[in-house]
Order: sequence, then structure tokens, then C-alpha cells
Amino acid sequence: MWNGSSWENPFGGAVSITTSSKKAGGDNKAFIISFAGLPKEACMALATYDWGSGSSSGLIALTIGGDISGSLKGCNGSDAPIACPGGSNVSVPMPVTVAAGKCANGSTISLKFF
Repeated sequence: MWNGSSWENPFGGAVSITTSSKKAGGDNKAFIISFAGLPKEACMALATYDWGSGSSSGLIALTIGGDISGSLKGCNGSDAPIACPGGSNVSVPMPVTVAAGKCANGSTISLKFF
């Protein structure tokens, strides 16, 4: 929802859309949509949704509270889980057990697309 100066999600947190590099070369053909200030239930729903498990979906990665603006160097599922279509450690949709361990009240979900 537009509040007159910025976008907000239904829970009052910020919604942002930013450009990002798709490859390590910084071609700026990707974009990131972030939803901040989510309650745990909304975080879980967005994290475990199948945004596209194939490369034709346009989804590059999804993270809970992590930075996905640059090169991802694979979906390694370290401190801030990064789920990728076909990810070897964390795939899309993100497993419920992974999302449950990272989602909390006030979480931020970011999705990177090309």
C-alpha cells in the first residue's frame, strides 16, 4: 500500500524494489523485492511459497534477512539461508524447517529476480 511517501506491506513494514547485479560482472539486469517487518507467520508463508523452482520463473534467489544484492556464489544456506531454484543446500520452495529457524516477528524476506 502506498502511504504517500513509500510502499508498505499489510503489516506496516517497508516494501522496496531495487536493482541488482545478476552476475558477478555487475550487469544490473536483476531486481530485488524486499518485505520488511513481517510477522513470523507471514515470513513463513513467503519463504516456503514456490516462487518458481525452474530457471524460466525468473527467480534467482530468496533469503530471510540476508543480502542477495551481489553475486550469490551458490545457495550455500549459511548464516542467512539463501534458497535458489535447484539449490544444492537450500532449494525453492524453502523447506519449512529452514524457514522456521530463521523467521521471527519483524523478519525481512528478499526475492531476487531477473
